[in-house]
Amino acid sequence: MKQSSRLFAVLALTVILIAAFLVLRSRESGTQSTDQVIQEDFADRSVVFEHRVADIARIVVESHNHRLEIAQNTDRRFDPVYEFDVAFNNVRVNEIVSRTVLLTSNRVIGAVEYPSEFGLDEPEATVDVELVDGTINRLVIGSMTPARDAFFVQIFGEPSVYVVAENHVRPFFETLDSLRTRSIPRIDFPFLQRIAIDTLAGRTVRVERVPAGDPNPELRFAPFAVYQPYRQPFGLSADWLVEVETVVPDLRIERFVNDSPDNPADYALAPPAARVLIADSTRTVEFLVGSETHDGRYARFPDSDSVFVLSGIEPLVTVDPYRTISPFVLIANINIVDAFRVRTQSASFSGQIDRTANTPVYYLNGNPVDESTFRELYRSVIGLQLDAEIPPETRPSEAGISARQPVLSLSIELSDNREPLTVSFVPWNASFAAAVREGYAEFLISHSSINRLIQTFEQAVRNHAVDSER
Repeated sequence: MKQSSRLFAVLALTVILIAAFLVLRSRESGTQSTDQVIQEDFADRSVVFEHRVADIARIVVESHNHRLEIAQNTDRRFDPVYEFDVAFNNVRVNEIVSRTVLLTSNRVIGAVEYPSEFGLDEPEATVDVELVDGTINRLVIGSMTPARDAFFVQIFGEPSVYVVAENHVRPFFETLDSLRTRSIPRIDFPFLQRIAIDTLAGRTVRVERVPAGDPNPELRFAPFAVYQPYRQPFGLSADWLVEVETVVPDLRIERFVNDSPDNPADYALAPPAARVLIADSTRTVEFLVGSETHDGRYARFPDSDSVFVLSGIEPLVTVDPYRTISPFVLIANINIVDAFRVRTQSASFSGQIDRTANTPVYYLNGNPVDESTFRELYRSVIGLQLDAEIPPETRPSEAGISARQPVLSLSIELSDNREPLTVSFVPWNASFAAAVREGYAEFLISHSSINRLIQTFEQAVRNHAVDSER
């Protein structure tokens, strides 16, 4: 017990000596009282600006290079005052308002003899808060502190100078441009419905979700089909769809250029150089795209005159339509197939399925074959892929195509009495043949691909002949 009492007496004496030291130091300096020390230690509790939201009619910020006016509407919402009807980021606007409702200080410096030392004679900005009763309270924002993590500020007409954290003052330096809404509506790709692109090259790519029950047998494998620019619809390339899903979320409005252009043609927007439309089940995003600039392309929305710079759009407006398709020559589910035929200039091969019995019977050139052999041959037919597009300006006429003797012809006969799917291949050059459908040629296929298919059937016939002899 004696030891505890002795320890308590020592602690009490220590506290008394520290307090005496602070009082003596204050008296000696004559510049800072104990109250001031306490005020600095609890700087985060110092209020610089304080208003009720309902009392604020407008806020006007003026700096060396911009003027920003924000007014409260009848529905208690604050909006920047601007002559054009454009969208603003409400979160960022409200952050400015919130700093006028309550602005706190890191440290109170008090009255100063030379305001110029704090940048208050030529302020970085002034913030006028006009109340509904006509009163105007002005905040003067001076220079940054040497550590550049805060600003010196002062209430106009009052002597005290405050230090306010940089992140609390920075919203007052927002501009009309920086407050504009730059967000682009998000496309929900699992519910994608349509993509339409008028490319810079003047070609249109039109992609749509394949409707349930679509009668086209070649689209039963595809959730999406490319309906333009080709005469025949193709399944959409899965690789290109992944690219679109990657590109679209990264599209960004970099800056606004002109909200009322006298001549949109100056930006290649009348008519637009390109157009991009992407839609899901609930929303549509569409851009009119113009000429290139250093940070993107000029663009605007169809229902707005405002011109902005859009970045990230280049892969869409420059896409080669051929990259968007899944380039199978002919494709149909075997469950709706009765027969297929492969004809060369010197031979003919046919595969048939007899479904009259409970178990289907498969034939090659009229002779029964096992199911696995038949399916392998059918896969070689529907697995045949195109190699390139014939440039539109060099495509032959239908008359020119019909005059050429095919090196190979394919047909697939369907079980529901529809017209067979047919394609023929006519000579193009030493490396490629032109694929002809309905008398029109848009694509090329290599002779090597054709020869491999022919060799597959020739080998199957030889193997079947050997098996029959055994």
